[in-house]
Amino acid sequence: MVAISAEEDNRPASRSLFNRLFNDFTPSDQEEQDTRRQYGSGFVISPRGYILTNEHVVRRASRLLVHFFGRKGPLPARVVWRDTHHDLAVIQVRSSTPLKPLAMGSSRHTEVGEWAIAIGNPTGSN
Repeated sequence: MVAISAEEDNRPASRSLFNRLFNDFTPSDQEEQDTRRQYGSGFVISPRGYILTNEHVVRRASRLLVHFFGRKGPLPARVVWRDTHHDLAVIQVRSSTPLKPLAMGSSRHTEVGEWAIAIGNPTGSN
């Protein structure tokens, strides 16, 4: 399992020339207010760095970082696929070493009492 932090840039797309010049020369806490962070989790599904997560975690992200347990720093990621209807997304990180994917099971072979984890929103409800 991995932890994902998504940074969303909340700055307005267009600012007046005066505001851009004024803000560039005046340090403030505004920069921290301009960035919103969202957190989620995911699972490595391929040694090549593909990770399954929820689409709502990456929906408005301008920057994604994946934190691996037992590794020093986070790795930047990019969205490679998303499905808003089912709330699923696949992101990818580039790692110098192959990643260990989660062993996937099959719902056909799962029996009552076994541990199972479901990700997404198969009903499409909000």
